[in-house]
Amino acid sequence: MGFPKPKFPIKPPGGGMPPHLVPSTPKPAAPPDLEIVAINVATDAGWFSSGFWYDEIEFTSASDLVAQVLARSKGRKVRRLRIMDHGEYSAASGGLVDFGTDTVAGWNFKTYESTFRLLRPCFGAGAVVHLMHCYVGNDTDLMNQFVAAFNCDVLAGLGMTNGALNTNFGGYQYFTRTGVSYGSPYL
Repeated sequence: MGFPKPKFPIKPPGGGMPPHLVPSTPKPAAPPDLEIVAINVATDAGWFSSGFWYDEIEFTSASDLVAQVLARSKGRKVRRLRIMDHGEYSAASGGLVDFGTDTVAGWNFKTYESTFRLLRPCFGAGAVVHLMHCYVGNDTDLMNQFVAAFNCDVLAGLGMTNGALNTNFGGYQYFTRTGVSYGSPYL
């Protein structure tokens, strides 16, 4: 007599195709890398520039900046972090980089280094921290300290920065983890 005929057709996995031709289940796409803009809006220049950016972080200090970037990234990788505040440089005193109420310089960098190091896990391969501060790219030693703290490349301006136009009128200096630094008139 035999077995009864099934009510529906029975097919092997893959619909009868050879195993090497069966399509695999697609892996979920990784969330896209983030680009974060952080602005100190307590300054006139920062307040004005914030009108030209969308969904920026408004920070008041170095620790506030770090806390907000960590909260915004939520485990996603940051491709580019643009930080906008005041900066200056002189041959006598070196670079001064404002992060809200905090001013970071070569002589006090160790005070802030552990705070900046907290951002390391946020940065993906090829990440860049863009310091949109006037003149700070002229202080090679300070910029290399930022590279070491963030463990990613740093882009910094050599002249006056215009945050609204997203440009630096003196060009840029790019500092890499390999210690190679080069200038560029472009982002």
